[in-house]
Amino acid sequence: MTAIDELDRFAEMLKDKGETGLRLHAVERARNFKRSWLEMARALVEIRKRRAYESWGYADFFVYCQEELRLKRATVEKLTVSYSTLAEHAPRVLDYDGVAQPIPTFDSVDYLAKALRGGEDDESEPPPPEVIEELKQAVFEEVAPVTQLRKRFDPIIHPKSEATQRYEAAQRVKSAVRRLSGLLGEVDLDAALVDEARAMLERLEEALEISMTELAQAS
Repeated sequence: MTAIDELDRFAEMLKDKGETGLRLHAVERARNFKRSWLEMARALVEIRKRRAYESWGYADFFVYCQEELRLKRATVEKLTVSYSTLAEHAPRVLDYDGVAQPIPTFDSVDYLAKALRGGEDDESEPPPPEVIEELKQAVFEEVAPVTQLRKRFDPIIHPKSEATQRYEAAQRVKSAVRRLSGLLGEVDLDAALVDEARAMLERLEEALEISMTELAQAS
């Protein structure tokens, strides 16, 4: 039985008990979560604010979310943080209909929230104001998916060290060496020449592995 099936059954059970309030509303929002994360997040924020889960027999908010809504803690935290980010930085989006006015994905809003906090590293600094404004434009106006945001802003928000860049370059070369070595057997060349080329490629791969080990320690 899928989580959606379980939620359907639980919603029907609540209706049979005469439940018509916030509890049933939250279960229905969980069922429709894929379609409208914003409504789910709004319900979660209200439930936590009112501590409504306590009157439903739960001592912990996240236990309630897991057992009754089938939402993991990490998902709940991402939803509520994303909602709070919208409320603070783009409250107009909270009233979007999701059709004529597209709603950003909660992954995209979560990406912005992490950038505003300076990333996952507590010692890192938030990006410059102009970068934040450009990121907000991309999230709220362009409604860019998180994959595009990462490609566009990661080099600025999460710059890689020189050692990391060199490691990744060596990794790409190593993959190319292995592909070339495998392809040598598919062409009509002198066997001795192929053996010589493969031997050189093996030495190159060994040198790359040594270099990558050193770079991994430095990064």
